[in-house]
Amino acid sequence: MISYLNRYTYCLYLIWYLFVHNMIFLLLPIIIIESLFFLTITRKRNYADKRIFSIIMILSIVHSTILLITFLKIISYKGEFAMNSHLADQMTFTLLISAGTVPKLVITIFSNIGWLVRKPLPKISRGLNRTGILLASFIVILVIVGNLYGRFNFKTIETTINIVGLPEDLKGFRIVQISDLHLNSFHKHGNSLLKSVDIIRGLRPDIIVNTGDYVSYAYPEMEPFTGMIRCPEARYGNFAILGNHDMGTYHPGWTQEQRDYNVSRISEMITASGFNLLTDENIELTIGNSTVSIAGITTYGRIPDITYGDFDKTMEGCQASDLRIFLSHDPDLWVNNREMVSNIELTLSGHTHGMQLGLESKRIKISPASIIFTAWGGLYGEKNNWLYVNRGLGTLGFPFRIGMPPEITLIILE
Repeated sequence: MISYLNRYTYCLYLIWYLFVHNMIFLLLPIIIIESLFFLTITRKRNYADKRIFSIIMILSIVHSTILLITFLKIISYKGEFAMNSHLADQMTFTLLISAGTVPKLVITIFSNIGWLVRKPLPKISRGLNRTGILLASFIVILVIVGNLYGRFNFKTIETTINIVGLPEDLKGFRIVQISDLHLNSFHKHGNSLLKSVDIIRGLRPDIIVNTGDYVSYAYPEMEPFTGMIRCPEARYGNFAILGNHDMGTYHPGWTQEQRDYNVSRISEMITASGFNLLTDENIELTIGNSTVSIAGITTYGRIPDITYGDFDKTMEGCQASDLRIFLSHDPDLWVNNREMVSNIELTLSGHTHGMQLGLESKRIKISPASIIFTAWGGLYGEKNNWLYVNRGLGTLGFPFRIGMPPEITLIILE
């Protein structure tokens, strides 16, 4: 029997899949929302301010026209699915839905409820109308700011992790982690990607790790960025793993042979960018008189059926090391297998993006990601069994980040 959480996760995934891959299914609800909004606004034309009415109608028509053109462009596309220009059109479509269609729906709902109670409750009716407009305006502003500013406003989060019995040679060891680049989200924004590289350079890392999901669908996304993703060489090396999106399983219509070639091509580009790609294996570093094992496992599958590589093979020979750092794209491996990872001092993951939406401060930590993931962002664990979840550098599905900035993590061991 599928658990409630798995059913819920699957429903969210199905909605996202239809939204991105089968946009034709969205045509009917979009037409309904647009029609209801038009009827709602035109009903008010007799008693609304003529200038305001005209502005709303012009903006609505412009939005609907751009939405239709983008929709037709996407469904008529015949080229390689994973080309960045095509994926950018998909991102534009989801942006138009979020910043236009959703606010229209909000105004329609509040306005029509207000219209129903206009005679018995005129004050409440007016209040509902104003609330709908204010809420819709708030959504528009959030989405636009999240698109133009939020998704490229890189935030460096510094975290000190205390590890009991850490050798003196390893105290002050500096780890820079990035994750979930989803390189198609930097289409025509290569300068922003280069900005993140400059930030990493300034953090003076001992090692740099990338915990997977270089792409959203396939290797063509990565090819224009091969020079840009070359990070400065850290003191003891750069290390990377593959995430589930790197495996080609999200590319519609691909055969297993094409997926295998995809993995091979992405692996080549990762290596060419100066990273040691760990595929169910580990590398031992000697630092002073101490040893550090960097182990990396491959993540496969699609939500909700995420699977992993060979854990025993990945950790083979690490037992004698003074410090074990385990790279696992999906934090659920750590969450659901605490006994298996109990002798690993530090696990580094990504995958969640913090759902690209949330509110975080010293006292508040809220994100819809918490509905799906037990560990979705930041530091978890205790004593000598820690997990850090990076909130990602790129975006997936929706080209904005609201209250969940792209993250570059600096971890200092003590």
